[in-house]
Amino acid sequence: MLTSTTKHLAGCVGASLTPRHTHQELPMLLPQTPYVEPPSMCPSVTPPMTSSQPKTALCGAPLPTEQFVFQESLDADGKYVLFWNVNKTHIIFEVHVETKGYIGFGMSPNGKMFPADVVVGWVKDGVPHFQDRHTGGHSQPIVDASQDWHLLYAREDHCRTVLKMVRKLDTCDDEDFKITDDTVKIIYSYHPHDPSSEDSIPYHGTHRGIRSLLLLSKLSPPPLESDAITIDWKNENYHVPSNDTTYSCRIFDFSSLQKKHHLIKFEVQVQKGHEVLVHHLVVYKCPGINRNLVNSPNYICHEDSDKTKHPCGKIVAIWAVGGEAFYFPTEAGLPVAEPGDTELYIMETHYNNPELKSGMVDNSGIRFTVTPTLRQHDAGILEFTAPVDTNLVIPPHQSNFVSSVYCNESTVTEFLQEYPNGVNVFGVQQHAHLLGKAIKTRVIHKGVEQKPLADDKYYDFNYQDFRRANRTLRAGDSLILECTYDSTGRTNVTYGGYSTQEEMCIVFIFHYPRTRLYNCQSKPLYKRFHTGPVVGWWSYLAPLTSTFDAMDWTNASVIREFKDSLENDQYFYVYGHDNNQYNYTMMDPKSMYPNVPYTETPNTQCRI
Repeated sequence: MLTSTTKHLAGCVGASLTPRHTHQELPMLLPQTPYVEPPSMCPSVTPPMTSSQPKTALCGAPLPTEQFVFQESLDADGKYVLFWNVNKTHIIFEVHVETKGYIGFGMSPNGKMFPADVVVGWVKDGVPHFQDRHTGGHSQPIVDASQDWHLLYAREDHCRTVLKMVRKLDTCDDEDFKITDDTVKIIYSYHPHDPSSEDSIPYHGTHRGIRSLLLLSKLSPPPLESDAITIDWKNENYHVPSNDTTYSCRIFDFSSLQKKHHLIKFEVQVQKGHEVLVHHLVVYKCPGINRNLVNSPNYICHEDSDKTKHPCGKIVAIWAVGGEAFYFPTEAGLPVAEPGDTELYIMETHYNNPELKSGMVDNSGIRFTVTPTLRQHDAGILEFTAPVDTNLVIPPHQSNFVSSVYCNESTVTEFLQEYPNGVNVFGVQQHAHLLGKAIKTRVIHKGVEQKPLADDKYYDFNYQDFRRANRTLRAGDSLILECTYDSTGRTNVTYGGYSTQEEMCIVFIFHYPRTRLYNCQSKPLYKRFHTGPVVGWWSYLAPLTSTFDAMDWTNASVIREFKDSLENDQYFYVYGHDNNQYNYTMMDPKSMYPNVPYTETPNTQCRI
């Protein structure tokens, strides 16, 4: 047990805190005697409440002991607040919890309390108690043989307990969770009373929860230009149909801007109470739309008889459930209102209404922040996707079924060869629906696989936030998008489609300078399963749902044959570029795979 009477990083509630160290010096912050705040040292004050911070009527907003880059309320009431900072090797957590009992905090690969890497701590009679533990079942967490979480600071005041701790991202301890760029399932708990001893920790009861977070690649807000303005687009009193799935569209423009601006931030504003209803929102920039349709009533996106009103392939903004505001880096912005630009914008809102509720009127929408002060680079968004149709096939009863999408080297080289230094990737969002289990965006350069652009082994459908990236794409690169699905709960084939019960496989790649390539797609043709007459290659685009529905997916040989088709039969390949032009061809998936696969560099420095 770590105990202390020596002051480390500390400050009183309401005081100005000036720590002697920052998170950049984490290897030094491993005190044998962490500081615990004596209650008598600090005045009893209630800090002023602000709308940007979690708060309750009694406790006010939590004040961290140093400036943290990241902050999240883990529960809906703001009673359990997490702050964190991270560098290349270590991470500091600080939790502020409205309890005078013990705190539990940890990480789980599956979002459950077992198995999990946890710490349990509390302050009793001015003495901190803190241990690195792991769960071995639905029982009291077991103390780790190696104590790899280190307590830096502890405090208990009139309504909160605060614990500040540090650990390595990779402790090389099998009883600890390795923190990577995956979506991390944070598990948390607390109890109103202190344990009687380290060996007798009472059950937390209902004071617990799970929250998915990106600990390493979460976006941090940069400063915005002083002349920045906001523009709101909303679904104005839209009567949501009592259907399971509705894709509703509305047309807008940036006519209020008289010259080119840079879009530097976008944030979806979901109407209060409609958080479950609004699944995702996408803004497309499309040609040929009648300007008289701007701000006309909503319509069903993909069913309107006027094809110019259908969403196109050029993405301006994207948001999905669980996502937060997106900030462009200070050196780049997405151009809008460019001279001579006549294209208009379609805002697509996906409403997910499985209970078929009626009478819902929605005013959700999106807020753009734009500036006339142009940044150094024009940014762009590449949509890399499986077409949303029945050629995406996920058999039932599969725990790790992989579907792949390809963007080949010739396409990437055609549009990136004008950039000798390549293009900078600064953000990534990967997307699937309910069966999605893992998503990886692979990069191959001239046959040699590089580190993945994004690799999420613990994808969470309800937490689809943007990932910060700092990578370069260049001529000679190719891309493979792999979506892994868990269909063990399904007895029938799941196809690609727009509802959440159907599936998707998409990644959005934010980059600068803007390239002329904005869309890359591929889908398997399943040639061996077509039994009808073949007039030309387009015959293979005919749906095969009746064939696949009739197959015995419990037969291992059927699964093997289907997977072999995915790996060896031709794919239909299409890419979209400037002026909304599309190129079509066939491709061999075997030609896409690297001669030299990527292998992760092992950690050779596991101990301090």
